[in-house]
Amino acid sequence: MRRFLLLFAGLVTLLASVVGSSESGTREYWVITDIGPGAAVDINESGQVVGRDAFVWQNGKKTQLGPLGGRRSGARAINNRGQVVGDSTTKNGTSHAFLWQNGTMRDLGTLGGPTSIAMAINEHGQVVGSSDTRNGSQHAFLWHNGKMRDLGTLGGAYAAGSSAIDVNERGQVVGSSYSSTISYGQLGAGVHAFLWQNGTMRDLGTLGRNPPTSIASRSTIAAGSLATARPPATGDRSSGATAG
Repeated sequence: MRRFLLLFAGLVTLLASVVGSSESGTREYWVITDIGPGAAVDINESGQVVGRDAFVWQNGKKTQLGPLGGRRSGARAINNRGQVVGDSTTKNGTSHAFLWQNGTMRDLGTLGGPTSIAMAINEHGQVVGSSDTRNGSQHAFLWHNGKMRDLGTLGGAYAAGSSAIDVNERGQVVGSSYSSTISYGQLGAGVHAFLWQNGTMRDLGTLGRNPPTSIASRSTIAAGSLATARPPATGDRSSGATAG
């Protein structure tokens, strides 16, 4: 899934229009459309824009998605079917991953812990993100057809930490995890990119300290600085990784 980050203070969506040509080739002019306050995070092929404060904008109309019974919700991604994923507070105040479709918010649940967050969705409706587990750690997950699958970690001292950031049309997942070689007290250098497919998490190493941010349908992986791993608190060895 192709992701576009629109980081403008007034929050805009950029629509490219070809309006002329010259001897050197076609020229492109950009029309900036103000879609109101907020922070846009993704756009699909139909021009639907989603924002951090859980809205969908299309053709001048902004639709608020609402929460899962709580007070706050935030969208993270949208696919070409208009399905939106993100996270929202529930009635008890915890934050859960959600899937919004045709006006309905669906709670995707967790891996047994209190919180979860969805980061991306492909055209098959497969959702990835991270969730707390029963033992207090945080693992990457893949959700599909009502089932949330724990993708595990790369192992190591901080085996509790992994986070999925994107999924392509082949169901391949990328994210970050503490590596199997890290020891307690060793933090930033131990965060590695991973590629998960067919039940196996592959260690992709590092490009400095920047985990992956997206994966294309042809398995081309882009690296950046959007996904970050969180070290455990003092005296706690069961923390994990988060992305956002």
